[in-house]
Amino acid sequence: MSIKFHAQPQGIVAVGLTTGDTYRGTGGTQFMNTTQSDGAALEATLIDNGRFIGPGPDNNLLIHTVFHFTINNNGEVTSSQSNFSVECK
Repeated sequence: MSIKFHAQPQGIVAVGLTTGDTYRGTGGTQFMNTTQSDGAALEATLIDNGRFIGPGPDNNLLIHTVFHFTINNNGEVTSSQSNFSVECK
């Protein structure tokens, strides 16, 4: 069995404390889950891309996260990996 979930934030607004600049939140989150037909083994991946877009050039914050794990038939985590990056552009 496979499940896939996708979400996109709407209406997120942040204001800079010192500049008063307005930043708009955009991006998307994706979750994928695969389970064996007997329901025992599980593999899941979460991917999140968050962006805060500011006025003018070079005023954006980009956040990227990937988390992946596998659980075997005994309920033990056999693999897990995470990757996180933050970039100002």
